[in-house]
Amino acid sequence: MAELTSLPPEILSIILVMVAISSEGAKDIVKISATCKEFYKLAKQSCVLKVVKFQSFTFTPNYRRHRNPRGLLLQCARYGNLDALCIIGKALVKRDSRFWDMVLFCEDPVCEINGSLINPLEYARLVVKIFIRYGRCEDISKILWPLRDYMMAANAELADYRALGTCRALSKMCSYEQRRFGIIAFFTKLAKKLNRAPLNDYLAEVMPPHNAAHRIEVIKIFDKLFPAISD
Repeated sequence: MAELTSLPPEILSIILVMVAISSEGAKDIVKISATCKEFYKLAKQSCVLKVVKFQSFTFTPNYRRHRNPRGLLLQCARYGNLDALCIIGKALVKRDSRFWDMVLFCEDPVCEINGSLINPLEYARLVVKIFIRYGRCEDISKILWPLRDYMMAANAELADYRALGTCRALSKMCSYEQRRFGIIAFFTKLAKKLNRAPLNDYLAEVMPPHNAAHRIEVIKIFDKLFPAISD
């Protein structure tokens, strides 16, 4: 460890970025940061926090591990980390009370993205949109009812909600992502069985990731139900 920390800070930062973008990025960054003060300090850099991967970071259904405004998740979200913002958006859709408390009432600058402080309600609107657009297909495939209830809670007439075709759009999006997740699971098992790398190229041809037609249609409806909030 002493030999490693003797490297120039620029090299150590590159190493940390490479660790951060791995599938176990969040777990490994937490472990490395605990080893010495030098790594702890370098891990706080924006170049690291904005790319940390939370893909395989396990968390309880009520997000207890992330309910800390000074924790890794919120730190990463402040620098526009998509994985972190998607987790926050999912927590808000599922009405996690502690996350809502952090967004609405916390004294720490939770509602901040890339240095810009944002109105708490507008922040909630933005992170939910980010979750809809960039959330993992597994998460989107299971979010139909919570997201339906969340969008029904908008200050809009039920007739408007129905006229926009909200339920139909949500069902199409979630059904597509459910099929895609099933295909991903199948090819992942097949790749392991054949001792090969995941067949991502073939999968992308069969069902492109983040299909714009379904997700963007839901986002268009979301914007009508939840107009942007200015300070």
